[in-house]
Amino acid sequence: MGIFYYDLESHPGYFYAQDKTMELIGEKSRPDKLYTNDVWANFMKKQNDQSLMESVLEQFEGTWSGKYEFYDVEYPSNSLNSPKWLSAKAKVTKRDENGKPLNLIGMLIDISEHKRQLDLIELQKKKLEELAYYDHLTGIRNRLAIFEDAKGKSGSIIFLDLDDFKDINDTYGHDVGDYFLKEVALKLTQVTAELSATPYRIGGDEFIIKTCNNMVKEHVINIAKQVIDELKAPVIIKEKEYIISCSIGISFYKDIYTLEDIIHQADLAMYQSKKDGKNQYSLYVPKLNGLNHRRQRSVVRGLK
Repeated sequence: MGIFYYDLESHPGYFYAQDKTMELIGEKSRPDKLYTNDVWANFMKKQNDQSLMESVLEQFEGTWSGKYEFYDVEYPSNSLNSPKWLSAKAKVTKRDENGKPLNLIGMLIDISEHKRQLDLIELQKKKLEELAYYDHLTGIRNRLAIFEDAKGKSGSIIFLDLDDFKDINDTYGHDVGDYFLKEVALKLTQVTAELSATPYRIGGDEFIIKTCNNMVKEHVINIAKQVIDELKAPVIIKEKEYIISCSIGISFYKDIYTLEDIIHQADLAMYQSKKDGKNQYSLYVPKLNGLNHRRQRSVVRGLK
């Protein structure tokens, strides 16, 4: 930490600064410890950041004028041998009877370690989020994430389950099965990339695609068709070709339903697709009678 201060009564046009202050900004110190504002200006020019210079100048002038109680800025120092972050804090502590400032006392602090710690904390937060909300195998969002992402939002649910995936694991081993699941996640990501929809792996060979709330029914169905077509394409694993289809259930958002309701409805519709021969999609169509809508029998329409 280095100290600096302005005394307009004793040294107008100059400021006093400790050697440490000059060291932090990469400037040579003087025996009398007195400097002009050109020192600050030259230091800021080295940052090569016009918006930063304007912000710092506005803070500095605002502190002198009384607009701000404290001068408080942070900036990187590119003039040093190793990159550093500096924090400058200052305050006018004396004014004349007309309110004119007579001095300003400040400190310049090396906060590089503090910034490094903050960066580490942010990195740890990001890693924790990945552990909490991302599927460790496929890298896409997981079941927990869909409920987090849906807070305050709505949308339709496309629920898909791979057909006869167990046969791949039993016949070729879990390594092949895991690779296949990664390929499925990649294909779902590619299909939904520009469609206002997000893929999730919710466990095993089950996936969900959640669409935005304003997507029309035809567009949701079109996504389901694209997924079915995309997953029909063979997957090459260790020079061997594997083909597997999927069954899909679709449930459309209604204000009376929770996200859990919609996922459950899409799950029921998916099982209808399985019963109807697999490799197709089905729509969940609820029959509502009064307020006991969740207890009523529902119709699931299957479409090839």
